[in-house]
Amino acid sequence: MRSDPDRSSFHRGSFKRVLHVDGYAGFERLTANGDIVLAACRAHTRRKSYEIVDATGSPIAQINPFGLIIDSTSVDALSELRRSICACDNAGGRHSQFGRKKLMAKTLIPGSPLHLRLARFLLGLLNAILLIALVLVLLPLITHYFKHANSYWWIEAVEAFDARMIRWIKSVIPTNFKGHELARWFLVGGILVGRIWVDNLRRKVSIAIYRRAMQRDFEALKSAAPAGADERVLAPVKEKMKAMDARSAKSRAELLKVMAEAKRQLESMGRDLAFLSIDVVDSTKMKLGEDKTFIEHDFHEYKNLVDGKLRSNGSLKAAWTPDGVMACFPTIDAALKAAKEVISSLDAFNARVKMIKSNFNVRCGVNAGHVYYDEQTPMEEMSDRVIDIAGHMQKYALPGTIACAKQIIEPVQQRGGFSDAGKVVDGYEVYQWTSTSHQQDDRAAS
Repeated sequence: MRSDPDRSSFHRGSFKRVLHVDGYAGFERLTANGDIVLAACRAHTRRKSYEIVDATGSPIAQINPFGLIIDSTSVDALSELRRSICACDNAGGRHSQFGRKKLMAKTLIPGSPLHLRLARFLLGLLNAILLIALVLVLLPLITHYFKHANSYWWIEAVEAFDARMIRWIKSVIPTNFKGHELARWFLVGGILVGRIWVDNLRRKVSIAIYRRAMQRDFEALKSAAPAGADERVLAPVKEKMKAMDARSAKSRAELLKVMAEAKRQLESMGRDLAFLSIDVVDSTKMKLGEDKTFIEHDFHEYKNLVDGKLRSNGSLKAAWTPDGVMACFPTIDAALKAAKEVISSLDAFNARVKMIKSNFNVRCGVNAGHVYYDEQTPMEEMSDRVIDIAGHMQKYALPGTIACAKQIIEPVQQRGGFSDAGKVVDGYEVYQWTSTSHQQDDRAAS
C-alpha cells in the first residue's frame, strides 16, 4: 500500500495494521486511535549514516551494534543500547541510526561467517527432519484405531518403510526383553538422542555467532574510543565478555547493559572543540649556516612566545613537534584569536628577539568539530579526522595566513579579514585570513 496520509481508508477506520512510512511528520496523526502502528523506513535512516561517514569520517556512525542474538529478556537492554549507541554527530546536530526494528534469535546475523550461518540453517533443517521421522515412527501405533487407514497410499508406504526399519534394528541388536518387543522404542530413543545432539550442536553454533557479533561490536567501540580511554571505559566490557555465559539470557542482557554504559561514557567524552596547527615556514632552511647557540635561543624564545599566546587564549592542551604545534581550544574564536596574535607578534619578535638572519614566519590551519576528549589523554595521542584536517589546512596555507574551512568561519563572531582562498582541502572550501603587515608586503612586492 502506498504511504499516503490522505487515503480515505485511514479515516474510515478500516485500516488496522502496520504502516511502513518515511519520516514525514504527517503520518503521526494516523496513530491517534491506536489502530495503526508506524514502521520507520530503515533505508532512510541508514542513508543518513552513510552521509555522516562520507562528510565527517565520524567513527560513531560506522558502529553497527544490532548484529546480536537476543531473546525476550534482552529487549530492555537492547533498547537502552539502541538509544545510547546510535547517536551520530553531524554539523552540530544529532542523527539516529536505527537498524532492525525487531531482532530474533533465529535472525541471520550480518557480518557473521558464512559457514556458521549455513551450519546453523542445516542443523535446524536436520532437527526438523528428525521431528518428522519421530512422528512417522509413532504413526503405526495409532493407525489401527482408524477404519480403512491402510487404504491411503502414504500410510501404506510409511508402514512398509517402518517394517523394514524394525527388521533392520532386530538384525543389529537384541530387541526382545522378557517377551516385550522394544525395536520400535529403540528407534524412537535413537531419534530423540539425535535431536538432542543436533539441538545442542545448533545452540553451540548460535553461541559462536553471538560471540563473534559481540566481539565485532566491541572492536567497533574500541576503534571509536579516544586513545587511552579503552583501558578505563572498556575494561568492564572486556571482563563481562570473558565471564559471560552465552547460554544464559540474563548474562547476555547484562553484557548489553555494560556495553550501553560504556557507550554512554564515550559519548560523554565527546565535545565540540577547535584545533589550531602552527608551523614555521622553511625552518630547516633558516638554520643553514647559523650558529647553533643562536638557533637554540631563537627557537626556544619562539616556543615561549607561542605557548604564551596559546595559554592566554584558553588552550586546553598542545603537542609540539620540533618547530610546529597542534593546540586544542574550547571554541573556534579562541583558536583564531591565538593564531592571529601569534602572526601579529612575529614582527616585534623578528625585530627585537631573534638572532639568526632569517625572519620567523608561520602558517596556521584551524578546524573544529565534535571529537572525543579526555583530559588525561595527551594531545599527541588524540586522533580524529577533525584534527587531521586542521593539519592539512596549515600545510596548504600561505605564509603569514590562517586557513580554515568556509563552514567553520560562518558562526565565528569576529570573522573580518577572511576571504575565499580559491582552494579546496579535504573536500572543504578554504577561507584564509592575512595579517595587515603581510597585505602591505604583498602590495609592495606587486
